[in-house]
Amino acid sequence: REKLIQIVLVGQPELLALIRTPQMAQLDQRVSVRCTLTHLSRDETSRYIDHRLNVAGAQGRVKFQDPGLRLLHQATGGVPRLINLTCDRALLAGYTDQTRTIGDKHVRQAVASLRGEEGIDSSAAASSPKMLSAPRRRNAWIIGGVAAASLVVAAFAFFWWGFDGSAEILSLRGALASSARDAEQAYVRIARQHPGSRKREFALLRLAQLQIAKGDARGALRWLDVLHRDYPSGSRSGERQFWTARALLAGGDTARACSVTKGVSGDAADALGADFTNMSQECVAFDARAQAAAADSAVVSNGTVPDPTDHAVRPAGAPTKRDSVP
Repeated sequence: REKLIQIVLVGQPELLALIRTPQMAQLDQRVSVRCTLTHLSRDETSRYIDHRLNVAGAQGRVKFQDPGLRLLHQATGGVPRLINLTCDRALLAGYTDQTRTIGDKHVRQAVASLRGEEGIDSSAAASSPKMLSAPRRRNAWIIGGVAAASLVVAAFAFFWWGFDGSAEILSLRGALASSARDAEQAYVRIARQHPGSRKREFALLRLAQLQIAKGDARGALRWLDVLHRDYPSGSRSGERQFWTARALLAGGDTARACSVTKGVSGDAADALGADFTNMSQECVAFDARAQAAAADSAVVSNGTVPDPTDHAVRPAGAPTKRDSVP
């Protein structure tokens, strides 16, 4: 039997010019299918972004607004490689704002961060977006899709090694996780494998919160100890003090929890809202019980106890009255 070898060549437009040189004539004659991925129109750009998000698992939970899409198309000219790069930065900007709706503000930040990248129209970020006319040619782009996918991988690699992008992606994965277990796995990887990432401090706090949610106070306190040790500058932040107190309360150390609660500033307490108010009320009640217990202890230590028969106070060691009942 004859075995066939199929070769797929994928590259930039310069590859086609190279194949058509006289020196490559024999290879050029053997190419049976040629596909070119042209610039995408605005509608095609929108569908392409939705498709990439769904493949990544967004399932409609992350959306690009129309103004952002128009600006993105104007800045990239519909070039898939630039679309991938700009969307990646826009998603990071949206995650920083803790939102799943990507608007023109996030796209402008993405375009501004890519200033100097060949093909990116940086002036688009400074002006109102305009509709672009659709490209003239419409060709099949199956092979071009493979090229776009490889460029996405290259863009991700650029982030991984240049900006610790893997930690950023893990953080995004944790925020979008469908279960607490998946979120915990993502944050644990950041905490253990990315000591220099700007996302690690947030990941440690989220791990403590997840442990409290599932009733593991010891686990929460372990992550908080790492957080206080590695990021001491934020030890006085209201949010961190609140969750430290929550973990101590869950572990049964009410005295320490209330001590931490008293260190939260008024502005931070207002920002934390009802949860902090309820905790403060618990601490007020705990302090009242502690003061009552201390008062009772002081009476006993002074050598006086109440007489159950006449409510008179007698010194310690004095004989008790005879019982009048024979």
